[in-house]
Amino acid sequence: MSGTVEGAAMATTSLAGAPTVGPDRSHHLGLHQVLATQAAAVLALIGAAAGGPARVAAVVGAPVLLALTWLRFRDRWAFQQVTAVLHFRARRRSDGRQGSATVLALVAPETRVTSIELPAGPAAVFADGAGLTALLDLGDPAALLAEARPELPTPWELLPADGLERPPVRIQLLLTAVPAPAGPAGNDPAAGSYRMLTGGRALGHARALLAVRVTRADGWSDRDLRRALTGQARKLTKRLKARPLDRTEAVRAMTDFAYAEPAAEVHEQWTSLRVGELSQVTFHGRPRPGECPSADLLTHLLHLPTTATTLTLTAALPATAPTTPTPAARSAPARRSASATATSASAAPAASAAAPGLGEQPQLSLAIRLAASEPAALEPAINLLRQLAAGEHLHLRRRDGDHLPGFAATLPLAASDKAGLPSGHRQITRTVPGRRTHPDALSRPGDPRSPAEGFGRLALPTDRAGLVVGHNRHGQPVLIRPFRPDHTRVVLVGGLRCAQVVTFRAMALGARVLVRTYRPRAWEPFARGAAAPSGSITLGAPDQPVEAPPSSPLCPLLIILDLGPLTPAPPVFATPLPAGPVQPGTAARLPLGVTGIGHTPAPLPAGATDAGPWRATLSLREECRAADVAAANDADLLLLQTLRPDEAHLIGAALELGDTAPLLTRMRPGMLAVINRQAVRWAMLAPTSVEKVLIGDSRRSANER
Repeated sequence: MSGTVEGAAMATTSLAGAPTVGPDRSHHLGLHQVLATQAAAVLALIGAAAGGPARVAAVVGAPVLLALTWLRFRDRWAFQQVTAVLHFRARRRSDGRQGSATVLALVAPETRVTSIELPAGPAAVFADGAGLTALLDLGDPAALLAEARPELPTPWELLPADGLERPPVRIQLLLTAVPAPAGPAGNDPAAGSYRMLTGGRALGHARALLAVRVTRADGWSDRDLRRALTGQARKLTKRLKARPLDRTEAVRAMTDFAYAEPAAEVHEQWTSLRVGELSQVTFHGRPRPGECPSADLLTHLLHLPTTATTLTLTAALPATAPTTPTPAARSAPARRSASATATSASAAPAASAAAPGLGEQPQLSLAIRLAASEPAALEPAINLLRQLAAGEHLHLRRRDGDHLPGFAATLPLAASDKAGLPSGHRQITRTVPGRRTHPDALSRPGDPRSPAEGFGRLALPTDRAGLVVGHNRHGQPVLIRPFRPDHTRVVLVGGLRCAQVVTFRAMALGARVLVRTYRPRAWEPFARGAAAPSGSITLGAPDQPVEAPPSSPLCPLLIILDLGPLTPAPPVFATPLPAGPVQPGTAARLPLGVTGIGHTPAPLPAGATDAGPWRATLSLREECRAADVAAANDADLLLLQTLRPDEAHLIGAALELGDTAPLLTRMRPGMLAVINRQAVRWAMLAPTSVEKVLIGDSRRSANER
């Protein structure tokens, strides 16, 4: 599905015949409505019998009471709308502080960050008055290449079902994605070209987390909660091959999922939530009894035409009043020995009946958050979202007046979200298709029955996220991830036009570009033709101080170091290039004695002063010499066009490529080798018609070897 407004229009047409939502439980008769109607009738009778002022009060009060009881505004009854307005007015809705402190201070002001010990090391825990939450990363955010992972089990399959007494557990799957092209770059040349390259099927950025929460309940101490959380996190880490987040990573994940830049302010409005420069709208969904949202629906939601989409799917066993365990029982290990099991065999039926997870079915909740630069830009995505939900009979409620709690429901906290329940909703047990209710029936990785048949198979969105550098021999996109929480060093041995193709595609992901070069005239035509948004490309000399723009998951930074042996350069622009002709006086001339002009430049620490999260430094080398081997060996990612035999020998020996090194000299024109420390991949650049017109032939020419 396309990640653009045009793609949304096409999808809207294809979903025109989708089934509508079935009967909604929120419209059924409620006890409070019956009582209010009876009270209005009694008030009218009293007024009629008493007369005078009582009659006037009855004439005014009875209709008002009936109107508040029976009239509906969108998905709320009138009295609920009035209550929501009062809560909205009374709630703290803005904070001028910065970053994750702002987010936590607003949505979870009493939350503190502690830790637990796991085999992989300390794991961060968000602790509040309602429980403890640990975060597990389901993919490697620092991975440079997209790697396929096994399908993910459903959250309700990850709930404990071993029959042991423990505090209530909630499992929350968090998915966030940025479509490619990115929202603000939806109509510029780079976006149109990238859409032609990928068909709108790739994501620019994606991440998946699993939040494990243990909630407080009567009879369980803080020590019990920590022990239960540690045990559950240890099991899921081993089963899913997930990685627990430490304190720094957990706080940064909170900021990344909020899409809050370091200086962002949070302000809640009635119809949206403003976080920095983004307007965000939240929805709450509940499946119909006996149903669950499908994996296909979650995948389609991540491709909605927005700047970013975040969703959470939460499964929780309903809180019950557990039998009060003795201190000895609480301190006993979770696993039981064979002798203990045999001794307690007579008590097994009673224990099984009372054990949570064996007879109870989990409750499901779906929260969705859409982000864009302006509220109007969200309307196509909202319309498509409603049609996708209707196709699965999923009732969605837009949380107007309640977007701050909705925002919290899409953050990695796994907190209870009772306010998000649609009007009239009751906390009832839902039978979830495929839920295993006995330990022997639990799904395991590789089990063909897992996940549930009604849910389908969910592939992590991280498998399809990154920068498309080309296609493999099967026509599938080859993705790299230069933009990640860690600074990325990339070395490209090839031609200038190949570097411009990679730069052009990175701009479609919303990246700003800073080019440090001694030959600005070679970059000026490309910069003028590609830089539709003002300030998206900046040219500067390597030795000139140029302030790098800020970087974030939505707007990463690509730094190009073009330091090859060149002739003296003409003026260099140290400010973003204007869209029109160059105006006199806008250029800053280089000093004539600059090192690097006319001969091989002195080694520079590639990107040393520009390093930071969500930044990548691409060093261009038109030829590889012995002096460049160290840089190639230290690079996180190596991009190679067809090499000369001596170049292939140097790189092959440095990287220990073995029999792969001779293949670097026999690549077809237009091919690119993508090498990191674990793998070698081959891709055809497959330039689009826009790239051919703007950049020209991207193959490595003879004078570039």
